[in-house]
Amino acid sequence: MLFAFTLAASSVLAPQDPAGADAPAKIPISVLYAGEAGTPREAAFLEFLRQRFVKVGNVPAAELLASRAEGWDVVVADGSTEMVDNRLRMKGCTKLEFPADWTKPTVLIASSGRAVEKVSKIGWL
Repeated sequence: MLFAFTLAASSVLAPQDPAGADAPAKIPISVLYAGEAGTPREAAFLEFLRQRFVKVGNVPAAELLASRAEGWDVVVADGSTEMVDNRLRMKGCTKLEFPADWTKPTVLIASSGRAVEKVSKIGWL
């Protein structure tokens, strides 16, 4: 499924006619965005996704694991970090710890890869 998502997304990421005359049909995949609710970053991702996929939703990062992303084809897990008083502050999905039985196709954005490093082959060997 993730391979199909990647191939489908790559065909619509090329520059489009701004008038929309030659705009391709939306990709028939439902995408759930999980990140920092109410931020400009979330708004930008949702705008981007809604232009390309037939069904797009969002959930605050803290609610993603409880919902298990039921009813969605793909999850976009977004996370970021910032330095505050010489300490690294994790935001969004970066703070999550995905369970070992997580099977939903998931695209990891920015530092959210840290959220799966303990239960996957991402990270140090």
